[in-house]
Amino acid sequence: MFSFIPSDLKVLDRFNEYFISAAVTPTMDILVMHASGSESKVSPLADAVRRLVVKVSLNPLASLEKYIANEAFDTAVRAAANKHLGWEV
Repeated sequence: MFSFIPSDLKVLDRFNEYFISAAVTPTMDILVMHASGSESKVSPLADAVRRLVVKVSLNPLASLEKYIANEAFDTAVRAAANKHLGWEV
């Protein structure tokens, strides 16, 4: 058995004035398009989103075969983005 450490990739690409960063785990990939070139702000956001996805996936009634359509999850992700990236969404 091997252990896998989630890796936060640096800025992968640019789209106009935005940067695209990614976090890769065995179960999910998180892509973030942000205006700041700082990876130090994206890493805590990816960790917060990972924790939220794990919390939702532990629900036995949740179906993970499609996107998460939960208003509380959406609100929590937006709050994490506001906290870590300073987005007002």
